[in-house]
Amino acid sequence: MSNLYLCVLGEEACLLRLSLTSLFTGSCLKSSHDYITSVCERCLKDLSLSGQPQCVYSAFKRLGTELVLGLFLNVRAEEQPELFQEIMQLCTQHWHGLISAPVNVKVPLWSSGFSSALEARDRLMDIIKDKLENDTQG
Repeated sequence: MSNLYLCVLGEEACLLRLSLTSLFTGSCLKSSHDYITSVCERCLKDLSLSGQPQCVYSAFKRLGTELVLGLFLNVRAEEQPELFQEIMQLCTQHWHGLISAPVNVKVPLWSSGFSSALEARDRLMDIIKDKLENDTQG
């Protein structure tokens, strides 16, 4: 299972796996039902009520991100919009850097996409560690 993590290696991957394992127990999934339902209803309702063509990728990216951040980090888009947007931006920056040339270059006023991905990953890991250490719910 540790092969699924793009950001962590070794002991850090094992610790992350242990922290995520409990989230897939029956009682934990039951307690998340209301949150999952409300996010899906809101996002999909907005999609159906718009009456205009929508980018399906963007709509489902947001839906998936809201579910993952809400369930795993207790970051709710409606309750913490600034943090939610920061995490979304960092995830995009990280992904775009990962699919670029794997060259870590920094010069004044410019850095490679891969270098930016590493910075985004470090910031994301800081947010995750902070939530794991300080959040009493989730």
